[in-house]
Parts: sequence; C-alpha cells; structure tokens
Amino acid sequence: MKQKIIAAVLSMTMAISMTACGSAQQAEDPGKAKTEAKVQEETEEGNTASGSEQAEIAVGEGEVVTIWECNWGGDAYEAALQRLAEEATNANIDGKGYKIEVTMVPWDNYNETFMTAAVAGTAPDIAAEASTSPYQYAQMGETLDLGPIYNAWVEEGNPIAEEIPQSVWDFEKYNGQLIAIPFAIDGVGIVYNKDLFANAGVEVPESWDWNGFEEACAKLKESGVTPLVFTGNNLPGLSSIGDAFCISNGTGVIDTDYNPTILSDANQETYAYIKELYDNGYIAEGVMGYDSTDAQRLFLNGDAAMYFGNGFSFVPEADRDKYAALTPFKGPSADELLTSASYQAYYAYDQSGHPDATRAVLKWWIENNDILWTEGNHGTIPIQQSKLERVIDNELVKDFAATWCIEHGKPSIYPLTSFAPFSSTLDSMAVSSSVLEAIFTDGDIQEASEKTTREIQEVIASYEE
Repeated sequence: MKQKIIAAVLSMTMAISMTACGSAQQAEDPGKAKTEAKVQEETEEGNTASGSEQAEIAVGEGEVVTIWECNWGGDAYEAALQRLAEEATNANIDGKGYKIEVTMVPWDNYNETFMTAAVAGTAPDIAAEASTSPYQYAQMGETLDLGPIYNAWVEEGNPIAEEIPQSVWDFEKYNGQLIAIPFAIDGVGIVYNKDLFANAGVEVPESWDWNGFEEACAKLKESGVTPLVFTGNNLPGLSSIGDAFCISNGTGVIDTDYNPTILSDANQETYAYIKELYDNGYIAEGVMGYDSTDAQRLFLNGDAAMYFGNGFSFVPEADRDKYAALTPFKGPSADELLTSASYQAYYAYDQSGHPDATRAVLKWWIENNDILWTEGNHGTIPIQQSKLERVIDNELVKDFAATWCIEHGKPSIYPLTSFAPFSSTLDSMAVSSSVLEAIFTDGDIQEASEKTTREIQEVIASYEE
C-alpha cells in the first residue's frame, strides 16, 4: 500500500504547478539513494522529548536538526525564520548542542518539493507546509510520533496542551498516533466596510441565510458600489470561495464514503447561487483577472463593500475601525451554520535516525516562535489563545478569527472529520476551480462539474489497492 501511495502521489504532484510567492532551495535530486536505515530506536510514548541524560555539549556542536517551512508571511518571513533558528541553536536545548538549520520553501511546487525529498530519503527533520501533508506522509509511514511532546507539556502543565482543543489534537492523529503539532487555525470568510453598509441601509443581522445576503448585495449595488470582491486569477482563490459557499450549504466535494459530490443537489444548488450573484452584478465583473493586490485595492478604496479571503492584515492600522467581520450565513440545504477552517501544523519525518533531537527541537520551536508573527508577519492565526493575544494586535483579525474560524469553523474537508489519503492531491489540484471558472466565464457548469467529478474519481482510484 505504501508503494501504491507513493506512486500515486508522485504521478499527480509532478503534473501540478501551484502559484505563490517566496524563495528557497529546492529538494535534492529525486534519484539520490535512500538514506541509511534508522539507527536509533524511538523513545517510549510517555517519555519527554529530550531523551536520556548525558554531558552537556557545546552550542552548535551537537546533532544538526533541519526545518523546512513554507513562506507564511511574505518578504519578512525568511529573515524571521533564520533569526529563530539562530536563537534555537544558541539556546542549547537540553544541553545537547543541537544546531538548527532552516530553509524557507516556496509555495510554488511545494508538494513536489517535499514529496521528492521524502521518497529520495533527503527529507528535513521538521516541516511546515500544507495542512493535508502530515496525514499524507503518515499514510506512507514517513512521520515521526510526536506524542512525547504532548505528554511532556501535560506533565509540565504547559498551557499549550490545554489551550488547543482536544478535537484538534484528535484531528492530528493517525491510527491513534499524534503525527503533527497544530500551531494555527486558518479560514476564509468575509469582512465588510461598515460605512458602505450604512450608506446602503444594510444592517448585519445576528443570523441570516443566503436570501438575506443576496438582499444586502442588491442594496449595496443600488448604492453604487460593487458588493463583493476576491482574488480570482489563481486556482486556489477560485476553489476557496466555491468550497466556502458549499460548506455554508452543508456539503463538500466528497462524502464520508469517498464519493465525489460535485454533481449532488446541494453542490449544484450552491453553484447556481454563486452564478446568480455574479449574473446580478453582486460579484466584481473582472474578478477572474484580479490578483490579491487588485482585489484588496478595490476594497480599501471603497469601490467594493465586501472582501472574501483570509488574514486581513492588509488593512492599514489607521483604517481598521472602518471594517468588521460579516456574520456568516447559512444555505438552504445546511442543518447548521458552518464555515470553512483548516489547521496548520508542524510534522516530522522519521528518516533521520535522531527522533529525540527532532522532538526536542520541535518542542522548543513551538514554545518560542512568537517572532514568526511579530517580525515575520505570519499570515495565520495562532490556535493557542494566549499566543493569539500575545502576537496579534489587530482587532479586525481577532474579530474575523472568532467569527469565521473558531465559533463555526469546520475542517475544510467537511463532511470528513479527518484527512483521506488523497486529500493532499485534491488540495493541490484546487478541484472546485473548474466549476468556478465556468461560472465566471459563462461556461457550461454541468460539463465542468462532470469533468471535475471524473478527476476526483481518478485521484481516489489511484490510491486504491
């Protein structure tokens, strides 16, 4: 099964090209021989991450622990990563002299970069990338058990263990083993311009449905502004708005039996609703050509009343009081109010043969990485409440996090409660984008839905024995 999964993932990832910003060294040649077998047994589940006692080693003279991390924060992120790595080395964690080396990996082709390294035996010790990846590598038998880190926090009374909900810890398990340490909750949603809403006579209710949202859009358009704008010139941007509206209608792209649901009544109802919004002029006409800068400019200039996206740190500090998180809405097929959220996590590979060092460094990294937000402009929301209060001084971001990510958030793979073996591939493909492209270009929605369904079926079939 492991060989089947590797072959399926490689065949898909080699054909996928993701678009994002950032720079880093690429993985080594995939033909490079597999590293030697692990030479050190892992610690028992209940032990701490630091390993057995031994004489203190000089700073930087011990084992080298490598971290590959994708760019979560733009231009400032790599410098913050390097500084944190220096601090980790100088901290002489557990007196073992570990030297921490960090590489920032670009989002462009990130999946291929990590997969190639994992298969070649040249993977880093620790990684932070797509939320689907820990499960993907656990399926391949490549992840390190991180339970000892959690056990150490419980024993120490560290708030990290308690502040992260148990449901999230459970989400990061595979076959009962903790395969990742969550550090952030991420999600997509809508913020709005309070003045433009007031001018149009729109009051945001405590709860509403699609009809109410559409009525608000109609009033906003009458007042002379574009109701809604978002990034539409890349596949993840298109896919995210489709997935978010589907989740608001109680559905996703596959069901719990791993059957595609693009052609289901609930999904087709969702796509018809998005098309209606677009045809009525409630979504910016040129949205397919907008990158994030274009969409944000339209919103900040007051030409658009609502912006769909995540983070919202792009709003200038002086103007934050002008905006607020919109109350999420519920579609007609949904039984409850749902929003789309995802959990970002660090995971570790077990190829290196020094699991104790890897766990010790990761434990320290999670406990001390505030500068990735305060200096690196980390674009995610810390999942630990005390860290959120420490590193985020943006009330708009906090408002958005509470409204769209925490209070009503469900994993973006809804209705699944944990990742499937093929989730990473579907995520990289941005499977909903084809249908959204059809909506915004007057294409054939039925044809696009059928094509997407076939693509999903092919991916799932490639992972079956």
